[in-house]
Amino acid sequence: MLIQFGFHASSGGHLERLPLVTKKLGGECFQFFSRNPYGGKMVPLGQKVIENFKENCRETGIKNSYIHAPYFINLASKNNRIFYGSVKAIQDDMKRAEMLGARYVVTHIGSAKDFQKEESLFSDGGNVPALAPNVHSEELSAVAQEKNFSPEAFARVVEGLKKIAEGRKNVPLLIEIAAGAGAILGVKLEEIAFYLESAPAVAGFCFDTAHAFASGYDLRKNEDLVDTFSKAESIVSKDKIKLVHVNDSKGNLGSRVDRHAHIGDGYLGEETFMRLVDYFKKKNYNIDMILETPTTEGLKNDLALLKQYRG
Repeated sequence: MLIQFGFHASSGGHLERLPLVTKKLGGECFQFFSRNPYGGKMVPLGQKVIENFKENCRETGIKNSYIHAPYFINLASKNNRIFYGSVKAIQDDMKRAEMLGARYVVTHIGSAKDFQKEESLFSDGGNVPALAPNVHSEELSAVAQEKNFSPEAFARVVEGLKKIAEGRKNVPLLIEIAAGAGAILGVKLEEIAFYLESAPAVAGFCFDTAHAFASGYDLRKNEDLVDTFSKAESIVSKDKIKLVHVNDSKGNLGSRVDRHAHIGDGYLGEETFMRLVDYFKKKNYNIDMILETPTTEGLKNDLALLKQYRG
């Protein structure tokens, strides 16, 4: 069992300094943007930057890092410029992960807003059009019906994931669960499982505590936390749970509000995270937990608490 704690790190544009920043604040692993997350031209990584990044990882003893894909990703877009731009952006980040030695690229799926329509979706009794029947059809239909979009959006996402893989058997990509405001996709465990089963080259799943809570998965009582992760292990599979984003939530249960808080400052509460770490210890997980909390001093306190829980 090896549980490590880290955070989403920033170095003011000096990528090679990220391991040093992480170590200074007490992190054991880190996540970062390899490019401007809001878009714009991607600046190539210089060989010196790559070498210094790796050397600083060696010097600090930090072995695991993760790239977070840009915010503009939408694999469910009908607009080919956005769709293929999203595919390329993720592929570019995977290439950078390989150059830098990062473990995985983490991405959100995007929004089904292009597939929303006013007429009734399920005149045929609730079957998912354009998708082969699968064990998750009922849950996918329910998600689409609740948000009033065509289930064809799920097929568009699968198309994008397969294009990202380009026929490769293994790609270092993790799909992150979303809080689910509006027509945002990637909200239910069954939906995540469907994507991973449909595009088996994709490495796995990133569980975000704040997003999962905001999307309706209660984690506050021990029995609820155990039930949620037991479902994840059953539906998605334990082997596919590769990373945890460990954030308290400013949005209440099922609010669909995607706002992170420091541990103990949100609706999840401090004891939730103590039980979370204990759960992963008891289940012998080898996993990294990444904080995405807002302030430096708060981040230090969060790391100290998590390490205390780990013992």
